[in-house]
Amino acid sequence: MSAVDTRAVPCNLLAWPAISNLLPDQKLIGAYLFFSPDASACGCYFLPRPRAAADLSLPIAVLEEALREFERRKLVALDSETGEVFVLSWPRWLNFRTPSARGALWTSLDRIKSRKLSTIAKSAYKSIPRPGEGVGVGEVFPFSKEIGEPLPSGWWESDEGIIATGRLLKLNAQPGESMSAFKARIRVAVDRQHQTKRSMASRG
Repeated sequence: MSAVDTRAVPCNLLAWPAISNLLPDQKLIGAYLFFSPDASACGCYFLPRPRAAADLSLPIAVLEEALREFERRKLVALDSETGEVFVLSWPRWLNFRTPSARGALWTSLDRIKSRKLSTIAKSAYKSIPRPGEGVGVGEVFPFSKEIGEPLPSGWWESDEGIIATGRLLKLNAQPGESMSAFKARIRVAVDRQHQTKRSMASRG
């Protein structure tokens, strides 16, 4: 999957009212949050301050002060305990149209360690369903003739549920594949099955 599906930098960022009157270093940091190598599909991720400061050739204190200023301006939400940052405008720039992009989105949302940021981020993306689910968050996959039986309720919440669901779909984790990646692949597979079924029904 191309990063184009899950990453975007707004071209008019420096003209935003909340950005335009920042200090030059702060503008650079604001842009960096969009293209940071640590950024995730959902825009909420752990930001290692020492490395970010090194990337930007700035003191860590300058980076920290910029993040606090961004929080005051409601550009980001922060969790000092986990070190995570959520770029609040991130959802405005991405539509996550493809199953693989939605899989990457929800995989990154599930990895958020901060309870506060997890709540904020999942609320921001509540209109984008997990692959294979109907509109809305927290629904279980419905029964389908392609699968043959309902998937276990809440299967994505445990490794056992993920493995059991993979068996139902005749999918196995690949060598070296993380459980999160396997879960995302399952979601994509179910989403494709339902898309195929809907396409065949519309033709009939």
